[in-house]
Amino acid sequence: MLFRFASLYGIGKNLGRIPYVNASIHLQVQGLTEISEYFPLLHEYVEVKIPHESLVTVANFSDVCCIYETPKNLEKYNNVKYLKLSANYLQSYKFFHHFQMDIKKLLECSNSFKQKADMIADKIWKTDKFSHKLCVHVRRGDFFYEPWPLETRMDFVNPALEHIYDRLKDGLINDISLLIIGNDKNFISNMSFPKLVNFIPIEKLICRKK
Repeated sequence: MLFRFASLYGIGKNLGRIPYVNASIHLQVQGLTEISEYFPLLHEYVEVKIPHESLVTVANFSDVCCIYETPKNLEKYNNVKYLKLSANYLQSYKFFHHFQMDIKKLLECSNSFKQKADMIADKIWKTDKFSHKLCVHVRRGDFFYEPWPLETRMDFVNPALEHIYDRLKDGLINDISLLIIGNDKNFISNMSFPKLVNFIPIEKLICRKK
């Protein structure tokens, strides 16, 4: 959901629009409320409203997952009041990479969340204060039993780790520690990791609710 909000923000900036959540859809409001507990500034960039159906125009846009479509294709809808996109995921960084500083501000954690994170980090990195921390979220669980979206798979996550590791090395970052966050220990134990990475043992994994 955070990725979707970031994409909607970027699309909105390109079009001079503000993303909104339909207040009549309980799951959307619940998701925004939960996320805002950790990222309080998000509420300032997303509106909650129930627009009249006669004022909403549905646009077919970026229907294929992970394929970028330029927001310029939506400029033909500039005169409509509310624009609803047919896309569900908007999983391309290109939607918002021109607004990275905005996104960093948008997703700044609350002070209470930062304090909790600092406490957990101090325990995990007790003997490792200065390495570059690379955190990977392995999500299977609820995704594993649904046809879409796809769960984390070896044929993606292993090459992705190698790619990120190589990019960090190219940037002269040599001391790298890897933390895997997830609840499928069997899957994680079979992952392959780049050489010279300090891997955090599986028993130290933390889950979302903590």
